[in-house]
Amino acid sequence: MLLTQEHLCYYLLERKTIEEKVLVDGDYMVLPISGSRNNLFKVLCKSRKSLFIKQTSKFDAVTTSVLTREANTYRFLSQGSMYPKVASGLPTFFDYDRQRHTLTVEYFPGAQSIHEYFVKQKSYFPELAVQQAVLLHSYHTPIPEGTDTSIFPKTLPWALQIFDFPPGQMFPGSKANEELMSMVYGNTELKGHFDQLKADYKMTTLIHGDIKWMNFIIYPAADGMKQSLIDWELADIGDPAWDVAGLIQSYISTWVFSFDNADPRSKDLKENMKGFDITNMQASINSFWKTYAALMQHDSATATASLYKCLRFAAARIVQTSIEGVVYNPQIYPNNVRSLQLAFNILKSPQNAAKDLLGIKL
Repeated sequence: MLLTQEHLCYYLLERKTIEEKVLVDGDYMVLPISGSRNNLFKVLCKSRKSLFIKQTSKFDAVTTSVLTREANTYRFLSQGSMYPKVASGLPTFFDYDRQRHTLTVEYFPGAQSIHEYFVKQKSYFPELAVQQAVLLHSYHTPIPEGTDTSIFPKTLPWALQIFDFPPGQMFPGSKANEELMSMVYGNTELKGHFDQLKADYKMTTLIHGDIKWMNFIIYPAADGMKQSLIDWELADIGDPAWDVAGLIQSYISTWVFSFDNADPRSKDLKENMKGFDITNMQASINSFWKTYAALMQHDSATATASLYKCLRFAAARIVQTSIEGVVYNPQIYPNNVRSLQLAFNILKSPQNAAKDLLGIKL
């Protein structure tokens, strides 16, 4: 049964997530959040932490298992001895209701995704990139031997398995997607690169699995703007380079998809889109990478090899973004093709991508 705005207070009282005093004092405002595949609400309070409620809209085994994994990940991360520094970068976990498939975590009033923030500002503050590096490092640590990780499926990201499926089987019913996948499958050299990516993927640490700008939220705090990492539905034991790749991909894809689809031959962004030029993002990318590599205690050779691996995985994430971008579109747009070509170029020479695209000097 789906929760409703009118009855949510009774549900939260039943689950002992809020106190009666909050309601009696009128310190309670519930707002539904539209535009999601899930049933979402935010509950605003002043005397206590506000709440974010996520309930699956469908109750099939696949859909509910994803939310269960997210809830289990919050619990896993709460093991203070293993992840002592991660709590400051996560919303507080309050409750998971397995019967109603409902997750309740902290909501940060005034929060917006870092994607929204960057798009509005058209500026990419290096200090925010440093925060992201610190946050990723806080859980990219070796898992002690004997730790129970049975809650995680330990599977390859689906983007690395695209050549295992024929056109039309992935996102069936989308003609544009089928056409785009045919382009991908027609590149035998690209398949070779993806085969190597699968071989290079090592399951060594906890990963978020779906790192992108949309999953970092930024909000005002007493000591300045802070960030939190949300949506742990695809968390797994995997390769930390996949998470780093997701962040790098966010920069690159924002730039690539800012080109004018009406002028596919153009090499320059239109005047009103120049804020999204990759050169404006390089300082932020450099700050992230230098901080992350230092926290991971990489020496020079290891840092270089790790960066190239992250870039190759970022290319796979760019392909994933291009595929997802045409699922609900009636046609393939030039920027989808442009992004595929760029991903192929990165896979062929991550060295050139590091130097010429990201401006990282090694």
